[in-house]
Amino acid sequence: MPDENLVKYIKEGLAQGRTEDILRPLLLAAGWTPQAIDEAFASVKGVAMPASTSSPASASAFAPGTMSASAATAASAPSHGRKWAWMAGLAAALVAVIGGGWAAYAYFMNPSPQQVLDAMFQNGFSGMTSADNDTALALNIHFTPASTTASASASASAPAAMPYAAMLLGGNPATLSVQASSSGVFASDAGGNRNTDENIQASVNIGTSGETIAVSGAGEVRVVDGVAYLNLATVPSFGIFNLSALQGKWIALQADSSTESLAQNFIGAPSLAVPSGTLSAADVQSIIASMEQAITITKTLPDETVGGVSDYHYQYVIDPQGAQRAALSAAAIAAHALQGATSTLDASTTAAINEGVTNFLGAFTSMGGDLWIGKHDHDLHQASLSLAFSTTTPAGDIQGTLTVTSTLANINGQQSVSAPEGAESIQAVFQSLVASSPALSATQSAGRDARRISDLHEIQNALELYYNKCGYYPGSAAAFQACPAVHAQITTFASLSAALRGSSSLGITTVPNDPSAGATYYYGTDAAGSRYILAARLEDPNNAVFMQYMPPSFAGIRISGIASCAAPMYCLSL
Repeated sequence: MPDENLVKYIKEGLAQGRTEDILRPLLLAAGWTPQAIDEAFASVKGVAMPASTSSPASASAFAPGTMSASAATAASAPSHGRKWAWMAGLAAALVAVIGGGWAAYAYFMNPSPQQVLDAMFQNGFSGMTSADNDTALALNIHFTPASTTASASASASAPAAMPYAAMLLGGNPATLSVQASSSGVFASDAGGNRNTDENIQASVNIGTSGETIAVSGAGEVRVVDGVAYLNLATVPSFGIFNLSALQGKWIALQADSSTESLAQNFIGAPSLAVPSGTLSAADVQSIIASMEQAITITKTLPDETVGGVSDYHYQYVIDPQGAQRAALSAAAIAAHALQGATSTLDASTTAAINEGVTNFLGAFTSMGGDLWIGKHDHDLHQASLSLAFSTTTPAGDIQGTLTVTSTLANINGQQSVSAPEGAESIQAVFQSLVASSPALSATQSAGRDARRISDLHEIQNALELYYNKCGYYPGSAAAFQACPAVHAQITTFASLSAALRGSSSLGITTVPNDPSAGATYYYGTDAAGSRYILAARLEDPNNAVFMQYMPPSFAGIRISGIASCAAPMYCLSL
């Protein structure tokens, strides 16, 4: 028969959210035999167990123990003393039951920090599908430039964990301060997407050479089904840029072919490709488990209540070696899930990750914080992280601190996140931004003018190829084995484009046209096809191309749409 007290406490532990995997080590540590534990769990589950050949050591008490000496000898005591011996044995048994039960109860209510941490990673994280959150962040960086050649040379061999900070802060002593806070919700949908909705406020202060630059902003960010949406409540001012077109609008930040085109036209480089694929629930659980390797509990603090929930309170540090193992494990899982690669990284990749993690962690002088973990649900209700870093780069020394505190509430409630209605594409918003920002508009128009000039010279090369075949500049499509005997005079660029694309052996399938919608280039010839004018209307009449420009004569040439080659018209002629 299973011990009734043991069964009772197993039921209570399960009701409080503890799993069998958590309860068994606790019971074994308290002294219960595996057989007694098996019988108790079988009773709770309603499973019949084979009859025991011997009674467990703790059959009569929650805590393991043995019968007292007086109780053990009661059966052989003389009859006139059996009454007292029985009473003494009963008293000893009661003491064992009460004392042992209290000890086990106290053990249940005061598990070790590592056991609580295990429960949080095994049950709390994996079982969390939604929560409200509040987060505060503070970053402070102080940059001291290298003052001598010797110090700069000595710093060249030091690990540069943050090489871009020096570039951002410049060559003078400088400080960078970032204050940010966010509140919102995350909720997993039926498809397993972890959708989020965050309201964010942030301010940035940069101080250098006795001056301070302050920028602040606020907005809302949503991520729904892998698409990010942004709504700026306040827009920072950058002087030459007018960003008012962004304020109060939902913007869909979804990459597509148009985004690639924008990146090419305005940034000069393609946007980064993101590998396809998603992390499975098993992958997420494996990454969560690897994270635990980096955390070491260093101190138990008095229990506290966070959001009305009673929590264990611990201090922890991040172990660099554990963090390195966790990074390797997470990298292998991510490579397998996102790129279809093997989950075992090759030697060169492992070495590269090890070097990167070592250099990065080497900049931190302290890493740790506090954890508040629920006593009954094992959920993480609050966490703080404090980092202090100091590193030397060829540009100078960088020191700073980063603190983050996050609180979770309403865990596994009825939260949901949906995509905002009426969101505009980033492409449409960018065009509005360019139109309302003179600096960006000028940059864009200059780029289009440069393309127009380049296009005309490219088309001019095609005109010369045609002339070499037929002896006159194109008017109509030509087979070149037998060019038209009479030149067909044309006056539009559309006719020229058709003639070039239709002429055999030129191999021209497309002819560039003006990059602005609704605009066109211009073309016309004289009657014999011995001269032509090829033109484009530039947006900047003061373009540098006009500095030594001599407009060609229109004498004898018929061309539709323009009457002169004076700026802003740019013409090529022969």
